[in-house]
Amino acid sequence: MSRGNQHRRCKLRVESGRSGDGTRSAAFLFNQIDETNGIGYIGYWLAEKFNGKGIMTRVVSDLIVIARDELHLQKADICCATENKKSRSIPERLRFS
Repeated sequence: MSRGNQHRRCKLRVESGRSGDGTRSAAFLFNQIDETNGIGYIGYWLAEKFNGKGIMTRVVSDLIVIARDELHLQKADICCATENKKSRSIPERLRFS
């Protein structure tokens, strides 16, 4: 495979736990990895009952370490809706610009 404009979908995806009714409690992943430019695009979701405990901030922090140390990427990127205050607070807390 050439390294020209190489993008991979979902290098790492984790779905954590399911309740008795089969609903997910969390998901976090690299939505896409742009190997040409060394960028991993992080996505995440957490069930409402787990919000406010710092769980996803720790998870995203660990994904950044994985991007740097294991995947040898130059940058981790997060896109989230500006009106979604809980989701937006994670990159803000981790000092994304």
